[in-house]
Amino acid sequence: MKLVVAIVVSLALAAPMLATETAGRQQASLTETLERQIADRHGVKWSASRVLTWDDFKGPIVNAEDAEAAHLEYGLFYGVRCTGRSLRFEVVAAMLPGDSWVKRSVIDSPADNARTLKHEQTHFDLAEVHAKKMRRYFTGLYEPCLRSNEDLAGLADGLIKAEGSEQKRYDEETRNGRRADRQQAWDADVAARLKGGERGGPL
Repeated sequence: MKLVVAIVVSLALAAPMLATETAGRQQASLTETLERQIADRHGVKWSASRVLTWDDFKGPIVNAEDAEAAHLEYGLFYGVRCTGRSLRFEVVAAMLPGDSWVKRSVIDSPADNARTLKHEQTHFDLAEVHAKKMRRYFTGLYEPCLRSNEDLAGLADGLIKAEGSEQKRYDEETRNGRRADRQQAWDADVAARLKGGERGGPL
């Protein structure tokens, strides 16, 4: 149940907007850029009302002999744009179906099917936890538009690296979902953090 985090960056500092209508179009264009990037990868955006199903895992199995039973690939698609000294930041966690796969033996196994899918869903939920963290971080920056593109990208990259480290720890502690007690603890912790509590993984 190893995962690969794909990152797509849309970063631009815009000239100051002179009219509200023009600024509105500028803001919409950032959203449209991210939506287009996600659509180009046939991405499935994270949603509290839509859980993953095995039908979302459409990619070819990379190595049938590998012990990995399923593979979730997703991206944290983000964009930063400044209008004068006002920053707009967006990030979307999106699952990438064409690069995600599951072995037929997992789908056919009553013991493995639900357990494995829940493990992958918690990976995806954890990605959204970190997306929320990124939104809070960039919203709280002091005078962010006085920083360079490289500085802003570096800040985002640092947060994404932290997300990757926690995803790795999640797999290690749960043994890719095979340790039921640790899996339940992570499921509960991630669910609480999605609702607003910030802990950082069960102890």
